[in-house]
Amino acid sequence: MSRLAMWWRASCEISDLTRDREQEARVLDEMAVRLQPGPWAIAALFHRRAPGATDAAEASATMENQPPPNAEEARP
Repeated sequence: MSRLAMWWRASCEISDLTRDREQEARVLDEMAVRLQPGPWAIAALFHRRAPGATDAAEASATMENQPPPNAEEARP
């Protein structure tokens, strides 16, 4: 029984450490904007997020559009 508890704890910790929270925030934002909320999706619109979850999603979206700082030096 203790091995099962240890396996469960380790697998939960691994899945928590490997989660991509920024992608989850982007998916929730897209769902709230693009899908028509039905009775099953209204709770997702009011889902409480971690304080920096939306900031990280916005920062990563703006970073994708900007060139790297040394883009001129990297060009051949």
